[in-house]
Amino acid sequence: PSEYILLSEYKGSMADSGLKKRKKELEGTVWFNISIKRQDQSVTALRHGVFSLEEYNVRLDYYLNKAVDDIRLTYGTDTLKPASYVFENNYNLSPHETMVVGFILPEGEDRPKKRMKLSLVDKVFKNGIINAEFSEKILNDIPALKIDAI
Repeated sequence: PSEYILLSEYKGSMADSGLKKRKKELEGTVWFNISIKRQDQSVTALRHGVFSLEEYNVRLDYYLNKAVDDIRLTYGTDTLKPASYVFENNYNLSPHETMVVGFILPEGEDRPKKRMKLSLVDKVFKNGIINAEFSEKILNDIPALKIDAI
């Protein structure tokens, strides 16, 4: 939820006016961290089965620049494209990779209230379409977070 992002960023270091501005920016958005890793966590997924630097660079380029085109969010009956995307390159320091993806909800929706399905077409590892679904019940059970400064 956007409140969680706000609290993570805030940590007591933002002036009240900056906090209110950031809260307004995050309203009506939903964010996901999509992590990929090998089950045995021996190497990063990007390095697994790679036999050349060129092959690794092709994978890295895909996640840095092209994977965003293969991610969608179904929100109720609407299909949304990412409004924000970043691939966190960890330079092989940890055994997982993370994509941070943000979506803007339809007009008038300040927080998610309808069923959501996050979909990723896995073009690198050829697992087909990977879906994660979130029901209305789960979304309605997300506790509201309170920020004292606002």
